[in-house]
Amino acid sequence: MNFNANTAELQERAEIIELILHYMHNTPQPQLDDVSYQVLQDLAKVAEKYLTYSAMEICRSFIE
Repeated sequence: MNFNANTAELQERAEIIELILHYMHNTPQPQLDDVSYQVLQDLAKVAEKYLTYSAMEICRSFIE
């Protein structure tokens, strides 16, 4: 494999990465009212993996 120094391969789906990045940057947090339960579960797993506490808390609230 030939990797560019500016790219990284992630295991997560693009949809989940896009959501988690909103919690990692100074941008408005995404509305999660319309996402599926599976997306919430996947986002919660990624939030734990990358220690994104704000996303962990909101996922916990929505999943409960």
